[in-house]
Amino acid sequence: MSNSEQTLNDLASSWWLFCVRGLFSVAFGLVTFLLRDGMASVLVQPLAFVAFVGLLGLYAICNGLLQLGAGWNAREHGRRHWWLWVTEGSLGTVLGLAIFITLTASMTSLSLLAAIYAFSIGLIELGIAWRLRKHLGDEILFGAGGLLSVVAGVVFILLRNAAMEEVAGWLAAYAFVFGVIKIAYALRLRGLRNILPN
Repeated sequence: MSNSEQTLNDLASSWWLFCVRGLFSVAFGLVTFLLRDGMASVLVQPLAFVAFVGLLGLYAICNGLLQLGAGWNAREHGRRHWWLWVTEGSLGTVLGLAIFITLTASMTSLSLLAAIYAFSIGLIELGIAWRLRKHLGDEILFGAGGLLSVVAGVVFILLRNAAMEEVAGWLAAYAFVFGVIKIAYALRLRGLRNILPN
């Protein structure tokens, strides 16, 4: 088996991690979008804010742990790029914990944390996509997820003084599209299992 085939085989064996991550992102996007309606009400706004922040922290932590799993799998198979997955997973987990700690923080600081998370994750995923191009010549899904995250990071910086419901709406859209991309990538990897040699 060639080095490219081995790399693809390793990725295909962990397709379900990408799928779970995508499903979780889609679910987070939908729940956040529904929660956004309550953020405009003065009566439930404080509770909606705490729920939103808690949900965002949980999303970042779970995404980080799933990415750590992908990194560990890559390390177990001796892949040289395993540290990129682990870096992304560690960063997501740490930022998720930081978001939980700031449950009573301002919307500005929360937007900046979301911006740091999205922008950093995007840069790392673009780095992973660049490394994977040697094995998947037409690889665009991973790069698309990274580019989307970088753009989202810039948007969250611009929204740092925006209303809570506006930030939540953009975050919901980002998470939903990001999740769809991850699911498509996972299904592509799953399909490779049928054509790669064991």
